[in-house]
Amino acid sequence: MNFVFISPNFPEAYRWFCIRLRDNGVNVLGVGDAPYDALHPDLKANLDTVCEYYGTPIVGHHRAVVDCAWSAACYRKMREEILALQDSGQISLVEGTVQKKPAREISLREMRETCRILRISGWKSGKRRRIYVTTNIADIYYDIPGKVWNVARRKIDANLNLDVFSRFLLEQLNLSIPEFEARYQPVA
Repeated sequence: MNFVFISPNFPEAYRWFCIRLRDNGVNVLGVGDAPYDALHPDLKANLDTVCEYYGTPIVGHHRAVVDCAWSAACYRKMREEILALQDSGQISLVEGTVQKKPAREISLREMRETCRILRISGWKSGKRRRIYVTTNIADIYYDIPGKVWNVARRKIDANLNLDVFSRFLLEQLNLSIPEFEARYQPVA
């Protein structure tokens, strides 16, 4: 049995759950955001164990070219396995690089009807300055030095055109970009 586990390192109980699954013969693939060095030793895998998992014991280990070739081979097998599981409906990737059908894009008319601005706040860290806008559709931010809009978090299952979103936002606030920056920029 194979088991894909998201964030096996946090909270602590998740680590023990993964270890117990492994101890009971389950192949556990952990996907997380923690750096490798921050993982508990029980959660770490090396190239030998990954290659063994995919049925190709490594030969000529610890030579750069060999390690690179085996890493690529394991990655291809892992990717094929995950895509096959997704195609069969056994797993659903929250944010995948492969989309079978493009999500519909929300229009300006739909935004006018459904979008509500909940909060606007400035944020500053070093030289980075942003204005965060929280709505019921998405959390977006305006990067002041870069003069660019970005999505921090989507709350609906539709693509967001940032040009449309920013136009809607400025229209609702009755402001231009320079006025928006001046009013909501973070306080020093």
